[in-house]
Amino acid sequence: MQSESQPPYVVIAGDLRRKILDGTFGPGERLATAKVFAKEYGAAIMTVQNAIRLLREEGLVITQQGRGIFVSANPGESADQRPSAEFAAVMSSLDKVIAELGRLDGRVRELEQTVDALQSGD
Repeated sequence: MQSESQPPYVVIAGDLRRKILDGTFGPGERLATAKVFAKEYGAAIMTVQNAIRLLREEGLVITQQGRGIFVSANPGESADQRPSAEFAAVMSSLDKVIAELGRLDGRVRELEQTVDALQSGD
């Protein structure tokens, strides 16, 4: 599931998006809980909640407190449910920035480990 170029929540959202758009999850269908998806994807609940947030912003799912997460009635078909082109562009740019931050975080961690190893060798 993990992709080096995208944070986990974006990968999870992408997988769920594909399942919604290809009909695996039908309109109006109640989806599993964030806890169940977290276990399924091997991710933290917060990571899954962020993925669900993206799908909600795209108009693909509706969340109802106390009831669950549901696929929108017409996912990907209703202009009212789709984000504006400007919103989609901003989200795409933000996803790229987040992915780059994740990559840089990994590089910083590697550098810190190298520095720690060098310092402990003195």
